[in-house]
Amino acid sequence: DLALQHFLISAKMGHKLSMDNVKILLTGALQRRLYCAEALQEYEAAVEDMTSTSREEAKQMGAENIRSFII
Repeated sequence: DLALQHFLISAKMGHKLSMDNVKILLTGALQRRLYCAEALQEYEAAVEDMTSTSREEAKQMGAENIRSFII
């Protein structure tokens, strides 16, 4: 149960491997499926929140170019 709680927390923050582990751990009872559905919704919301045009532009610029703006 403790491992599941940790996986749920990190899955809700957008960590894909944790979401995969939640899916594996929660196969079975209806209550467990509800936890999985909730975690999946929050995972998808977190991933969506982490995507933005400025993040995509930053990826295209590359780390070195971004550092030149900071220094």
